[in-house]
Amino acid sequence: MPGQVRSLIGPAAFAGSGVAFVVALAFLFAAEGPGSADILTTLGSEPGRQLFDVTVASGIVAVVLYVVAASWLFLELRPINELAMLIVLALSVVIAPTTIAFLAFQYVPVAVAQEHQSTTEPAFRQLVVSAHAFADVGGWTVVALLALSVLIVSAVLWQAGRRSVLALVGFVLFLIALLLFILDSSYLFLLLFGLWEIGMAAALMILPREWRAT
Repeated sequence: MPGQVRSLIGPAAFAGSGVAFVVALAFLFAAEGPGSADILTTLGSEPGRQLFDVTVASGIVAVVLYVVAASWLFLELRPINELAMLIVLALSVVIAPTTIAFLAFQYVPVAVAQEHQSTTEPAFRQLVVSAHAFADVGGWTVVALLALSVLIVSAVLWQAGRRSVLALVGFVLFLIALLLFILDSSYLFLLLFGLWEIGMAAALMILPREWRAT
């Protein structure tokens, strides 16, 4: 693969994944955040179901592109700390299917409602509760693994003596993730993670040569 094309894969994947995470969280917040209608009311309307459509689609795009970004970063930083970057890559491979699985389950009530199933029936409410419980467990797992990935990448950057600002931001981001878990608001970490990815993409584009491990 030509070097110029390869050098663009990482920034593009980070940027795309970051934007997709931000979009997914924004639409999820619109569907279920403070001030939004009851979830059953939201699912009972076409505009409400579209919010979940975008959330699910954006979330899947985000994690698939993150695997690409993690693979690229593994190749770039492997000479610095191969084991650490291999762990980051392995975590990304776990994160993607886990996210897709709980998003698929989260989409089940949407699909059922689209078939004109009454959203006020007890059976539908139970389906929504089950889907959210599955999403909660999957979401907690994904957030924890993403936070751990940020910590490891930041440690490798610090070890390399490069991008000290990004490394410090990553360390702070990990601590924020712990705080959000304590506050029962861990899903907000996905917004911060998306912004971190966008920052990584910008750093890779501005000073790409410094990312070449030697």
